[in-house]
This record gives sequence, C-alpha cells and structure tokens, in this order.
Amino acid sequence: MRENRLTGDFGEYFVAMHFNRNNFQTDIIDHTGIDLMCYQNEKNVQYGISVKFRNIDNGNNSIRIPTKEIVRCYNAAIRRGAVPCYAFGVISKEIIAFRTITLNTLLENHGYIGVEDINNINTDSISENISLKAIYEWKNKSKLDESILSVFYDRIKIER
Repeated sequence: MRENRLTGDFGEYFVAMHFNRNNFQTDIIDHTGIDLMCYQNEKNVQYGISVKFRNIDNGNNSIRIPTKEIVRCYNAAIRRGAVPCYAFGVISKEIIAFRTITLNTLLENHGYIGVEDINNINTDSISENISLKAIYEWKNKSKLDESILSVFYDRIKIER
C-alpha cells in the first residue's frame, strides 16, 4: 500500500477518534466529497468532514484542494443536512497535528465571502499551508478563534 494512502486512511481514523472522544457520534462514510459525518445530538450539530492528511517528513508544506473537490464537499454535506468542513492534518517523526475548520472559514481565509461564493471560486484550487510554522499557529490561535472547530497537537517520538 502506498504511503500517501496509508497517511490519508490514518488521518481519517485519527480525526474520527478525536471527534468520538469529544462526545460526537462519528461515521466513516468515505463518500465523494466527505470522509466523515460527526453528530452531536445534544447540541443539534452535524459536520460533514473532508480529511486531508500529509506526511511532512516528505517535504509537503501545503495541501492543494481542487475547486471541484471543494464543491463536492459542500454538496455532500448539505445533502446530509451537515455543515461542510475540512480537517487538515500532518504527521512526522516528531509531531501529529490537525485542525478542523468549516468550509465557510476556509473560503473566508482565502478571500471569498464564504459558502455563498461556492460557485464563484475563480481559481482551479486552493492551497492550505501545513508548514511547521503554520501548525504552531493552529495550536496557539485555536484558543482565540471560534471558527476553528477542533485542534489536536502532540509531540511524538518514533523510534526504529
């Protein structure tokens, strides 16, 4: 099995476990557009999450999302009555981290009005920064920014 596939599958299960441990019912659906459905009945919230995980030991510093994938995420989540979201994550020999943000926030961060602009994205893709500097900012900013749904960060040591 290719390393990229293993990293992606690991990311989906890791994000699912994180939401499950935070009182969400989580289903791995791996459907076109979204990978997870997360429900929290007490708060009446549902998230349709597309998970993007990368191994940054390979020199990856960004995650590129084609515009048509963004539209697929939006459509798949809306059809299920869920808020469309992205979980961006990284793993290396030293850290594992991810953050989950709404699609609305992702689009606003890239200069769009939000999901109202879903059909007006004027580029073929959007890139999300996953450099070590960006990851440290996720960790620190999450305490102040309510648009970030969740952040997980941990230092790890992988020994051979």
